[in-house]
Amino acid sequence: MKILFLIILIVILNINIVLGCTCIEESFIHSYNRISTIFTGKVETIKIPKDSIGLAEIRLSVKEYWKQETKKEITVYTSIEECGYNFNKDKEYLVYADKVNKKLTVSLCGRTKELEESKEDLYLLDKGTKPTAEAVTTEIKKEWAAAGILIIVLILMYIVLNINKTKLR
Repeated sequence: MKILFLIILIVILNINIVLGCTCIEESFIHSYNRISTIFTGKVETIKIPKDSIGLAEIRLSVKEYWKQETKKEITVYTSIEECGYNFNKDKEYLVYADKVNKKLTVSLCGRTKELEESKEDLYLLDKGTKPTAEAVTTEIKKEWAAAGILIIVLILMYIVLNINKTKLR
């Protein structure tokens, strides 16, 4: 009976370990293909919601990026609860961020690490690109391309209709 009581007590005291975040380590290739943005940056500010639940807002100054063109500053979000990444102000990181509900999010389960612990990934990534003050995201470029194609199609339709009108006369 004492052993059963001791086991129950240990389980109750260690419930956070049992319910904690469990991650499966991703390979570099899998992360690179799955993630929407990869960059190095220094943490400038950390905003934690007053109720201490939800998402912390982390603003970083970007040094270099590899996926998705970015500005010199970028904001990412991470859970305050069990699977959030613990950023520290003034530290530099290699950040793997994914777009969720139009926000870039970082998870404890991703490959985000302090810059000094990221030598292998930085070697595999090779040379990155320095951000510009007026970076245009890939999504905006796609929207402009679609708008340009639509305008060209409308112009061609107008020309074809005018040619047909002149032939009918």
